[in-house]
Amino acid sequence: MLKAMKYRIYPTKTQITLIEKHFGSTRFLYNYFLDYRQKEYAKGNKKVGYIITQTELTKLKKIDEYVWLNECGSQSLQMSLRNLDSSFTKFFKKQGGYPKFKSKKHTHQSFTAPQNIKVKNNRVYLPKFAKEGIKVKLHREIPQNAILKQATISRRNNQYFISILIDDNVHIPKPIKAKNTVGIDMGITHQFITSDGVKYPNHRYYNKSQKTSKKII
Repeated sequence: MLKAMKYRIYPTKTQITLIEKHFGSTRFLYNYFLDYRQKEYAKGNKKVGYIITQTELTKLKKIDEYVWLNECGSQSLQMSLRNLDSSFTKFFKKQGGYPKFKSKKHTHQSFTAPQNIKVKNNRVYLPKFAKEGIKVKLHREIPQNAILKQATISRRNNQYFISILIDDNVHIPKPIKAKNTVGIDMGITHQFITSDGVKYPNHRYYNKSQKTSKKII
């Protein structure tokens, strides 16, 4: 079963700078390729999806003007393209509204690392933060055998948090097929009558008479 576990983190000043770079870079790419896909759709190119934007991202990172993108985790950058693709998919399936451009003024900012996550000694390690790790307050223990699927770092009201998606690695038991089934019908003279003919008496009138007897006595 997949579960999300959210914790408060306490990054250093250097880590905050890098976190903010991830916020800005993933937000920039989301907006950049939202505009890119809109222009391609206007040309009649309806086949623009994640694979094409990923290829364009590789080219973009080689341009001097955008070389700063290389300071951030490549997988986190790719996740912004996956999120954009997911937004378009939901829109085309009429499961959501049209994707909107993201604003840097929004109080909530985030980025996601899709793999290579470790939690050890009250620190969380993920790409670009793997050397020292980020201090985390584990108010809930992560199950020992859990698989860490992905982690999302966010900022809200100048506080930083991490939401870790885990697979608890506990197999869901297979449903048991009942060999015998019995239907139950509620009655008036009888409390229950089963489909195989068993009758359960209704003690309501007996209990009522007992109360009446006590009052008379």
